[in-house]
Amino acid sequence: MGPEQFQSLNKIICVLCEKSDETEITGPLSSKESTSAHENCLLFASGIYSKNSPTYDDLFGFAVEDVKEEQRRGKRLLCHHCKKNGATAGCDLKRCKRSYHFPCAIEARATIDEDINKGRFKLFCELHDPKSKKPRSADGRRPDLKRPDRRDSNSSTGSSEVSVSKKKKRNSPILIDSDDDIEDTLAPIYAPVESHIEDSTSPNRYNQSDPDPESKRYAELY
Repeated sequence: MGPEQFQSLNKIICVLCEKSDETEITGPLSSKESTSAHENCLLFASGIYSKNSPTYDDLFGFAVEDVKEEQRRGKRLLCHHCKKNGATAGCDLKRCKRSYHFPCAIEARATIDEDINKGRFKLFCELHDPKSKKPRSADGRRPDLKRPDRRDSNSSTGSSEVSVSKKKKRNSPILIDSDDDIEDTLAPIYAPVESHIEDSTSPNRYNQSDPDPESKRYAELY
């Protein structure tokens, strides 16, 4: 059953949003030549514009043929909010493909940019509100700032601390118990260097020589 048949039953239906209620969102409902539409559904429709003076026209300045053509165009578009056909109010951001029935757009928190004096009536979906200062991604989510991985920094710091600790351990003195009667304390000594070990041989060992065998035999005879 088409809109004209609804009107024959004395129930006027907007050909764009298919609602009969007149609210602050939709604006007044008007009819011309068996075609009815809400004022705001017409003003924010993406495919038509007013050609006549809205003050003296029964359809807010829109031509009947233009409204019917917009109705046909909307039947090919699915409303992003209610998932039904007839979505003629599209987001004014060119790269955005979202379309709505005008009342559905308001329910979906779309933003309108309206200047009656300049004849500007624009609609932006929730994602592309030009007044919003918070950037969003294509799926509507705010970008998540990646925090630095503390495990990486801790692991590098930990390896550095281990290296320093080992270095200090190599240079620390060796503590042994002292048998000295005068001072019964722990006396620090350092591990001997290889050159010191070689020089620890008694010097007499190098200077002392074995007696001559002939001299020894001569001494025994006399």
